[in-house]
Amino acid sequence: MSVAKNQIGDPWVWGTIGPDKFDCVGFVYYSFRQAGLADRIGGYRGVKAYRDWFADRGRVSRSNGRRGDLVIWGDNQHIGIYLGRGRAISALTSGVKIHALHGLTISFNTFLRVRLKRG
Repeated sequence: MSVAKNQIGDPWVWGTIGPDKFDCVGFVYYSFRQAGLADRIGGYRGVKAYRDWFADRGRVSRSNGRRGDLVIWGDNQHIGIYLGRGRAISALTSGVKIHALHGLTISFNTFLRVRLKRG
């Protein structure tokens, strides 16, 4: 989570993967790649492709999000990282920010379970 939090305030730019500007998918991928965990999310892909990749592995849930899980809002419209306690971090059009899980204009859809520990 520290890699993701270090990006707070960086601007949103469509189609970018950092290191100092991001779209939502690029932000998620960059954060996990920099932490050495890109394999845990299946590499770089679009929001729907992330959902499909996790669904194929039986790791999609509408409840009980865990710190480090990915979060999808709307109909595969936005993705971010769950921080716990009802908060997430994502690259919004206003930049990378921490925000309430239910605080966006598009509604929460689902959690994608990221296995952060090996094994």
